[in-house]
Amino acid sequence: MQEFLAGVKEESQFQKLHKLGEYFPIVMATKEHHIEAAKIANSCRRNGVAISATDCLIAAITIEKNGKLFTIDQDFVRMANYCPIHLVF
Repeated sequence: MQEFLAGVKEESQFQKLHKLGEYFPIVMATKEHHIEAAKIANSCRRNGVAISATDCLIAAITIEKNGKLFTIDQDFVRMANYCPIHLVF
């Protein structure tokens, strides 16, 4: 939810997105998610791609849940070359 709402400049936009976010479940990260996130980060780093720990954790959870990630964040596009995440634009 934090990643979804962070950086929104207008309060009205923030409120709309906050309301929309209520329709999606919050999935708590497990130890296994953190381990997979570290593997994703390491794979990206070995290939010269720096990705934030938060984005790697989001990817790890999405992959484990067989989900699709809607994003406009180019970090996920770069990450997708090194992990089996399914992106929706």
